[in-house]
Amino acid sequence: MIGLLGSHAPAFVLVFAAISSLVFGLPFILAPEGWGRAMGWRVPRDRDLLAYYARCLGLLTLSVNAYAAWAALHRPVMLIGYFIMLTLFSASMVPLHIYGWLRGEQPWTETAEIPVWAGVFVACLLFFPSGG
Repeated sequence: MIGLLGSHAPAFVLVFAAISSLVFGLPFILAPEGWGRAMGWRVPRDRDLLAYYARCLGLLTLSVNAYAAWAALHRPVMLIGYFIMLTLFSASMVPLHIYGWLRGEQPWTETAEIPVWAGVFVACLLFFPSGG
């Protein structure tokens, strides 16, 4: 299973980087309160900290996606970019969302992301870069 579709790894990384930038990165930066409400979070009265952390997370998302996209286009470093994407955007998201669910600290929409991130992890394994 690992690397079964590895020859398509660069395309997978580029598509994932674009989608996660549009769904997460930019909304976190441009409309953190609106994104939070849409996901079912209670937005606190003091929104400065919320906006700050959302902008930080959004810029981190865009930075990782930009590096992953660059790495996908430069074969010698693609594996490094792929590992960053695999760990940050798939493998770590499953336990993070399970933890929030078990503690009852997140809206249902975040809990619903558990199978989504698990699916992304499986896709990452399927598209794992193959060959040299």
